[in-house]
Amino acid sequence: MSPKSVEVPQVTPTITAAVIAATAAITSAFVAACVQYIAKAREEKRLATVSRVEADTRVADSFTTIMSRAHARGESVLDDALASALYADGPLIERIRQALAAQVVAEIDYEVLNRIDRVLEGVTVRTFAVGFAEQKAAIQVVAALGLQHPLLTRAAWYALQEINQFAASPEHERLVKALKDRELHDARRPRLRRKQRASYWLTRS
Repeated sequence: MSPKSVEVPQVTPTITAAVIAATAAITSAFVAACVQYIAKAREEKRLATVSRVEADTRVADSFTTIMSRAHARGESVLDDALASALYADGPLIERIRQALAAQVVAEIDYEVLNRIDRVLEGVTVRTFAVGFAEQKAAIQVVAALGLQHPLLTRAAWYALQEINQFAASPEHERLVKALKDRELHDARRPRLRRKQRASYWLTRS
């Protein structure tokens, strides 16, 4: 007996066109989804960067406030009553007016302007000192923030070195050494991570 012949189905042009159209539609949708995903990922990365900068700025702002207390400087307050009395018509304000008028018609003398600023600030602004215990606590907080946040490590290191010059103590030296070690440790981290940190670039030379 002869084997039965097998019929091969014919692919019509209509089916071929439909398959091509469906493939094109799927490919187009996939490409569009990829483009949207990339755009969304870039936007999320940008927002994350902005958020990190804002967070770093808030930390740095709080850090500088605590730093003033570590240097035994409290709040600065303008004495309104004294300022009003000094700025009233009289010999002092007349001399200031003459000095400022001279700057308009001649070359500006920045030393004169700085002296005026120092005089007015010295007599109208009161800066209150902080207590010894508060200063000690602020120094510890400065060191802790420097050890925890690479953004602040070098700033805390330099600040505590400065404090140690005026009030040397084994505790200050210990904190300075810890901050130095923290920065060196951070600089030795894997390349892909440490490039993002200021300490990596500051310790390359």
